[in-house]
Amino acid sequence: MVVTHSFADGTTRREIILNDSILLDTTTDGLFLRKQLHDRLLSEIRHSTSSHRTPNYLLFGSQGSGKTELLNRLVASLKSLGVKCVYANCWRYYTRMAVYSLIAREIGEAIPRRGLATDEVFERLSQVTAHSGERVVVVLDEIDGLLFNHQERLLFDLSEASDGKHQFSFIGVCNDVRGFSELDERLRLSLHLDEIEVKPFSPAELEQIITVKATNALRQGSFEKDVISACVARTLELNGNVKLGLQLLWRAALLAEIKGREKITLEDVRAVEAACPHHSQAKTNLLQTLRAELSGEERLILSILAKGSTTSTRLYAEFRRRTDLTKRQIRNYLLRLQARNLVTVIEQPDSPYFYKSRVFRLNL
Repeated sequence: MVVTHSFADGTTRREIILNDSILLDTTTDGLFLRKQLHDRLLSEIRHSTSSHRTPNYLLFGSQGSGKTELLNRLVASLKSLGVKCVYANCWRYYTRMAVYSLIAREIGEAIPRRGLATDEVFERLSQVTAHSGERVVVVLDEIDGLLFNHQERLLFDLSEASDGKHQFSFIGVCNDVRGFSELDERLRLSLHLDEIEVKPFSPAELEQIITVKATNALRQGSFEKDVISACVARTLELNGNVKLGLQLLWRAALLAEIKGREKITLEDVRAVEAACPHHSQAKTNLLQTLRAELSGEERLILSILAKGSTTSTRLYAEFRRRTDLTKRQIRNYLLRLQARNLVTVIEQPDSPYFYKSRVFRLNL
């Protein structure tokens, strides 16, 4: 059904956006450009057995490069083959015990909340999977959170399960592999890690993705190729983050509708770029996504910084008005946000005070 809008001059114009969720979700409507890598990983994991070591994988690449969709498809494919899969975001499940609890739930093993040490829990999980012959693949999204919280022992456990059985393997996912360069060399070697870069989409791939999404989300005839090309060019400027390019197209379509036009123009794209040079809508969407993964204290810090950069003194004062945490506890939360690249700390060397003042800025 084509929706129309009525205007004061008595005219009606057809709606441009038919399904905005297509432009704002993370899938590509059947256009999957990581199939070759998906098939490689699936084949290697599928044909491994408990008596042959499966390599662990570290997938890395910039935001918007398709890592999430690759993971979703890979997990779905593995589960369809009967392979147990566990997904954990390592900023939400950042301890060994938290991840082990997810594994226990997946294999149907009850673990008492108290009374067992972490090593004992993993030993029980190893015995259960060894007896059943089940394979468990653990997907560790944002694996940086695990390293930040000094829980890298989990990786060793999954790589060196007891009794020589290799029932576990993991797929780590991150934007940058530099955190792994700081691990102890012996630990790195014991992980049998296969590092795979998920490279940014090429200009031709970006054009293909944005064109397919636009065709499915927007009314036929509501955009020309020059609009797609402008969104592709902007996406390339944003390190190939296709999500931001799609959001640019969505906002340009909204602007065209508000102006009462039936087609998106280059002027709409340029106007959105000028009004939102840092993609404020993208920031809002990302913050909404992160809400489920951040603690209440971390969300409070981000909400304070969303109003603008502020000094450490003012930040602590604002935070203390709402909670009774100490400055040291607040600093710990700030360190976690820094590690996730959500907050930047700027030293103020010209501060008139005895100690150096610091300014906190939201990166979103």
